[in-house]
Parts: sequence; C-alpha cells; structure tokens
Amino acid sequence: MPPPLVNKKPRIESTTKNNTGTLDDPLKFLDQDYQELQKSCITSKKIFVDDKFPPDSSSIDPNKKLELDLDQIEWLRPSKLVADPQLIVQGMFIYKDIMDQVMPADQSFGKDYAGIFHFRVSSLEKSENVLPNGIVQGHAYTVTGVFKVTFRGKPVKLVRVLNPWGMGEWNGAWSDKSSLWNKVSVEERTTCSSLANDGEFWMSMEDFSKNFEEINICCLSPDFLDSSSKCSWATTCYNGSWESGTTAGGCINNKDSFWTNPQFRVRIEALDEECASGQCRENILVSLMQIHENRHRSLVSNYFIGFSVYLMKDEKFPAKFFYRRRTVEESENLVDKRHVMKFFKLEPGEYLIVPSTFNPKESNPAMTYV
Repeated sequence: MPPPLVNKKPRIESTTKNNTGTLDDPLKFLDQDYQELQKSCITSKKIFVDDKFPPDSSSIDPNKKLELDLDQIEWLRPSKLVADPQLIVQGMFIYKDIMDQVMPADQSFGKDYAGIFHFRVSSLEKSENVLPNGIVQGHAYTVTGVFKVTFRGKPVKLVRVLNPWGMGEWNGAWSDKSSLWNKVSVEERTTCSSLANDGEFWMSMEDFSKNFEEINICCLSPDFLDSSSKCSWATTCYNGSWESGTTAGGCINNKDSFWTNPQFRVRIEALDEECASGQCRENILVSLMQIHENRHRSLVSNYFIGFSVYLMKDEKFPAKFFYRRRTVEESENLVDKRHVMKFFKLEPGEYLIVPSTFNPKESNPAMTYV
C-alpha cells in the first residue's frame, strides 16, 4: 500500500453559521474537503489514504485494550478482493432521490477513482423531536438557578433552565411570554427578568419534574454539600493508571495481584465541636473516573471499575495485608461506567484507597478524586 497522501494545505474552515451545514453546503467532517483531496490524488496519481483514520493499529485499537495480533491484519483495497468492484449494484434502494441526498452521485470505482468516497450524514440534533411545549425530547438542559415568587398570595418555586444549544425554549407556564408574570409583583418580575439571560427560561418546579427525569450534579467543590461556613472541605486529585503486568491487579478476588493496583493514603482528622456543629454526617467523597482519549471516547467500552477503602492501623504493611484485612468502605458493585463515586462517613484515622478494575491486566489511565 502506498504511503498516506498528506494534505498539506491549511484546514478549510466552514463558512456556515451556527456550526450547522445544509444539503448544498454540508459541514466538512474533521475539516476534510472531498473535492480538494480527490483532485490532489488524481493529479499526483496516488490512491487516497486517510490520515484521520489511518490503516494501522491506531484506528482499530487506539487504547491497546484488545488482544489482537495486529501483524496478522492486512489492509486491502476493494480491487484486491474482487476483480470488478462496484459501489452500487442494481436497485438496492427504492427512493433514489433520498439515497442521492445521502450519497452524492457520480461516485464509482471507474473513472476518476481515487480511493475516496464521501457521504452526507445528518447531525443528531436535527433528528430530535421538539415537543408542543417547546422542550426538545432527549435533549440535555442546564439548571442555572432557582427563585421563589408570590402568586395569588402563595409561594411558587421556579427553576431557571438554560438550553446550551440556544434554540428551543419552554413555552408553558412561567415562560418568557406567559401571562402569569402579570400577576406577580413588579419587583419580583424585574428580578427574574434580570436574572435570566438569552437562552434561559423559567418554569415551575412541578413542570420541571414532569419534563425532566434525570439530574447530574457537577461538583466543583464539596463545599456545596452543606451550608456550614465554619469549616471547609479539602480536596485532592490523584492521577494514575492501570498498566497490564505492573499496576493492573484486578479486584479483590485476585488476591495475588490485587496489591499491585494504585494505592492512595488519606487521613481523616477529627473536627472540633464548633466546626462539627451543623455538618452533614458524611465526611468523605471518593470519585473514580476512567480517562479516555477524547477523539475515541464515544467508541471505547468502559471497564468494570470500583474502589476499596481500608483502615491503616499502627502496624507494618506486610505483603499479605489484603489477605486478612476487610474493607471499611467500598463502592457499590463494580460497574462498567466511566465514573463511579460514593459519599460516606469515616472515623478519624488513616486510610488506604485502592481503585481497581474487575479483571487483572486491564490497562487504562484513571483519576481518583477525594
């Protein structure tokens, strides 16, 4: 196979607005221009090799997790498989006009074949269903605030919601054009109006609960977990990785190798009476996250992961420590999720946190946040 043809021209930025393409002017995936690449290949008499998806192991197994003999994989052109390759054979579709929108015409293995084809694919957001109330079904929104107003002598709890895409707003009760705003005080109406920016809207707590089924809380600091101002939380982030053969020991079922997993020591200090007053019962939050390469993150399967917590007493740390020592806390059952966390209480003392995958020899970077 000839070496990849590298496109040395500067990236062509899309001229479409709002980062959305049209049928006549679609966005270029990874900024690749089909006409330019095809013309360059024909002029240089070279067959196109995609440097964004190269014919090597980085495209098959970017994180080197699969047990494959990559030396046995051979990359072939269609002409090496059949004598007369065809892109379309007979009537494989009923509605030709629709197929032409997906696959532009005049593409074949005949004249001007350069080892490259192109297709038009609609973005996911274009297929989303907009409900009669203006909410986009299956769409993720952001809660940016809450407020309470007095309506007909009774308090009403409102939630301020942001559509990150900037299109499609709630048009029900307490929306921007709702007549209910005329029945609250001018002061409260002015306050709510000033608090909401473009793309934000208000809705009642009841309507919010009916229209949304899941909330993910992004915690920049654990201080939000209680309202005490007499003491603050301390945070530490440990970056590590499971490496096959060295630090990927698997779960506690694998006692001979479990000790090789990354280990982090933390100390829980006793709180003085003034600081402890009003605190929530839990005093430690442990978060474990698998780190994937951004480009391939959606294509990578997550390992089953979790963590175990052990109390460290005033003693030596023998090789058989994990054989006889029981955990004082642990994550729930190991799950195949990118991120697991738990909020719990530990008595003052020194502890050992051991993150692990379920099976040994499963390699992946990870971050433990305490």
